[in-house]
Amino acid sequence: MAIEDVLIVIVGTLIICGIVAAANYAERERSGGLRNLVTGTLLVLGVALILLMGAQVFAAYNVSDADTSDIPEKSAAWSGFAIAVVTMGLVMAIALRSVREMLARWFPRHADTPDADNYAYHQMDDQLTPETEQSTGAEDKPLFPQMLNYYTTDSAILPRPTNAPVLPSMPEWNQKVKRGNTSSTGYNPYSIVHTVALMLSLYFLSSQFIGFVLSGGLEGIAEDYAAGISAWDILLNGLPQVIIPIIGVGFGVRRNLVQTLKRLGLEVPTIEQLAVGFGVVILLFIFIVSVAIVWQGVVSDETFEEQNQASDALSDSIGTLWMAFLISMTAGVSEEIAFRGALQPVFGLWPTAILFALFHMQYTLTPATLIILGVALAFGWLRRKYNTTVAILAHFLYNFVQLALAVSIPEDAASWIIRLF
Repeated sequence: MAIEDVLIVIVGTLIICGIVAAANYAERERSGGLRNLVTGTLLVLGVALILLMGAQVFAAYNVSDADTSDIPEKSAAWSGFAIAVVTMGLVMAIALRSVREMLARWFPRHADTPDADNYAYHQMDDQLTPETEQSTGAEDKPLFPQMLNYYTTDSAILPRPTNAPVLPSMPEWNQKVKRGNTSSTGYNPYSIVHTVALMLSLYFLSSQFIGFVLSGGLEGIAEDYAAGISAWDILLNGLPQVIIPIIGVGFGVRRNLVQTLKRLGLEVPTIEQLAVGFGVVILLFIFIVSVAIVWQGVVSDETFEEQNQASDALSDSIGTLWMAFLISMTAGVSEEIAFRGALQPVFGLWPTAILFALFHMQYTLTPATLIILGVALAFGWLRRKYNTTVAILAHFLYNFVQLALAVSIPEDAASWIIRLF
């Protein structure tokens, strides 16, 4: 990885961490001004993305025949620009309270947030003055004096004001949120932290799609993998997925270390939990073999090879068991902390699994996407049933077995399964 790429990753991670830390501080202090500043900053990022992709379109039309730089084709540049515009539109929509209230119907309801707390966020969305934010009316009493305690315990339930608006009714299955090993679960449409999580998820997903089209699709991704993957590439790719979620759930602002680990579901697993995780991995291998058999039976050999060229190139780029171990462990830890640890308690099992599948662009528009969705649901079930640590170990084992086969066994004997990684 070039030094400029390293700097981009580090600086980008620091900027995102600053945004999510500010969102947590705004939530803790009930600061409407800081809340608006965070939202405005994220909107500015959308504008910057559009300008960046516009520059790509301009470059595609003005590149000379002698220019050998990495200028995308015109169609790819326009596709990236369109993705940026759509992303900006979605982010702007999420900034609207009514849209977030509508989305709340599809996410698990925030089990630990009474209507009184929702009312506080509802008022903040209307940009009350500081004096109004700090008082409840004629009695001039502090508004929700236990707000800070709310973020660190499960018992701070406040009386609901008589004039507090009632949230739209949720589906019955959405109200039965399993708390698992977290101090709070579910989506709160009035939480700036949850709003930021939605917006950043869209930005990260957009960057994946843009990178996919600019690199040339499946063929381009295969070429990138064929160029080789270093240990630094693997570590730098996984680092933001660990740091950002830790800061995002409020470490150092709303939660201490113990509370952060609890919120992320990181705890020592029992022997029984490890056994269940191992059993889930075995079932996943049966599942992917079954899908592969059906897949090969309904498409031609040429189509099958084309759809799996990115996976084949990734497997070929890993030449040692050490690299197989490193990429499996890094992916298991970073992806599970980000998706199952941080996002799933807020957005729920199915939305998080779908988001996880979309992030794996090398499987786009192929039956392998179904496999990734099934894998994500399995890991999500482990998170909800037990904890994130079990999901991490299962994810590691699922990846390592396939990559170890790619390294240790001749390609013809193992390609029928390892290409589905």
